[in-house]
Amino acid sequence: MHIDLKEDYSRVFSYLKKRIADYPASDSEGPGESSAPITQMNFGFQFDQAGWVAWVVDTRPDAEPDGEWNSYIEKNCLELNHWFKAVDELFENNTPFTLNTHNESTLEIDTAIEMEELASHFGNMLRDVLLEARSSGLFGSLPLSKQCVMFIEEHDSLYGWPEYDTLMVDGLVQ
Repeated sequence: MHIDLKEDYSRVFSYLKKRIADYPASDSEGPGESSAPITQMNFGFQFDQAGWVAWVVDTRPDAEPDGEWNSYIEKNCLELNHWFKAVDELFENNTPFTLNTHNESTLEIDTAIEMEELASHFGNMLRDVLLEARSSGLFGSLPLSKQCVMFIEEHDSLYGWPEYDTLMVDGLVQ
């Protein structure tokens, strides 16, 4: 089996661009009122029990990284089932797979890998999607609050970015 995160990077970036272009669409559900400024943007993801990424927008004025995005996965989800299939084969059938990272490293993944390390490959790719979106001004068309932050959380807390104590610096959108 094989996972190409460079290919997935392009797919996720396209998904994000479309979601931003369509905002506020009726299927872009998240915590808060749809007419309020965006206070948080979260990329949630799962790779070992399912394969998906969900960009969830939060407009609650007092929003903080509290996991509320988990209630909005289904309507905001990009399916990436090949992540789950490869990881499932790895741990269920001891079948190693090749992982091409988005920065063009090639790794052979076997059962000796720690789950946090494996999660970091997916999470770092998503982090770089958000950083490119921010640096290219992609978020400029959105109704952002002055303190709008972006962050990433793996569904089972195997990866998070940025660190909570640097959220208002590293995660600040504007």
